[in-house]
Amino acid sequence: MTKINELEIKNFQKIEAARVAPSNHLIVFAGKNAQGKSSALNAIEAALTGHNSRNNPRPIREGAKRGSAKITLDNGLTIDRRYTSSGTTLTVKSEDGGKHGQSKLSDLIGNLGIDVSQFTILGEKQQRAALLDVVQLPFSPSELDARRKSVFDSRTDVNAEVRKLTALANDLPAVSPNVPEVEVSFAELAEQFRQGEELNRRIDQADERVTDEAGEVNRLRYELQLAESRLREAREHALSAPERVDTEAIQVQINSIEETNRAVRDNNRAKRVRDDLAGAQASADKLTATLEEIDQTKNDGLAQAIFPVPGLAFDEEGLLYNGVPFSRASDAEKVLVSAAMMIAREPELRTLIVRNGNNLDEAHLNELRLMAEHHDFQIFVELVAETGNFEYVFHEGNLAE
Repeated sequence: MTKINELEIKNFQKIEAARVAPSNHLIVFAGKNAQGKSSALNAIEAALTGHNSRNNPRPIREGAKRGSAKITLDNGLTIDRRYTSSGTTLTVKSEDGGKHGQSKLSDLIGNLGIDVSQFTILGEKQQRAALLDVVQLPFSPSELDARRKSVFDSRTDVNAEVRKLTALANDLPAVSPNVPEVEVSFAELAEQFRQGEELNRRIDQADERVTDEAGEVNRLRYELQLAESRLREAREHALSAPERVDTEAIQVQINSIEETNRAVRDNNRAKRVRDDLAGAQASADKLTATLEEIDQTKNDGLAQAIFPVPGLAFDEEGLLYNGVPFSRASDAEKVLVSAAMMIAREPELRTLIVRNGNNLDEAHLNELRLMAEHHDFQIFVELVAETGNFEYVFHEGNLAE
């Protein structure tokens, strides 16, 4: 792992001359405003990540003809960024005399550079992707999110069906257990009525025959034997006849057949709708259980993951810090989280810069120092301060004695 051994700046922006040999993990550049603190950080960034004319439109100190920022790394690599009126040049040399270009430095640094604010200004999706690059999870967030969205969309459709069926069920009468499932057939009832009348007619005829034959016995005694025989036959025939059919009851059914069938239709429809409603609700409940299972899988995975900073997490939109979107964190929290994220990416060059260090109080500065020590990083911090025990204090473009 590589860090800065020495930094030498000449006539760069507000700095006339400054030499820095970091001996601590947290290096504070202190001083009043416009004394050279920001220029020192700009020099480090320009030397390592490349000159940016938008960020540094006037790199040469006013009144000077040329400026430079030279860095020596502890692996023997030297980076010499020079400025003249015609432009800027970069010379990168290794200990064995080999020459390199900006690509060599880019390989050491990584794509986020060295300024912790670069992580802060990333979009929410990019911040989330950066976090997922450095956190080992027992699940694929993209696959889990896609599955959850699919189940959520399905449940939305099913819930819409549940609402529709609920409204329909509310408009229908209650299901009655006394109503048959099949509508009454008029033709069948009419046939029953016809057959009943025919059977009753035959029974009436049999009764008449009994009466006739009995009279014949009284009137024709001489044919008593024959008449009695016929009487027995008629009685046997009458006794073998089935029960009389209640045609009046059938007529009542016929008279009310439409009302009965309407009740059957309404009852069957109500049962179907309520069966459909029960099925739709069961599907919605099953999908809800699946969503809860997916969320539990995610929560269990997050509980097992080791994040760069306690309290850091993510959702579908981006990062969360202590349960709220990272964009709503305090400036101090953003600095600490961003620094931790850039450290977690484990670049070869273990150097970071923090601008506007006054957003950090003493406790946050100490937390940043402990972070740098734990991960063996150098973190250069700009701090507006006129008094204090600081190793590097800038005054009018130079380091104070």
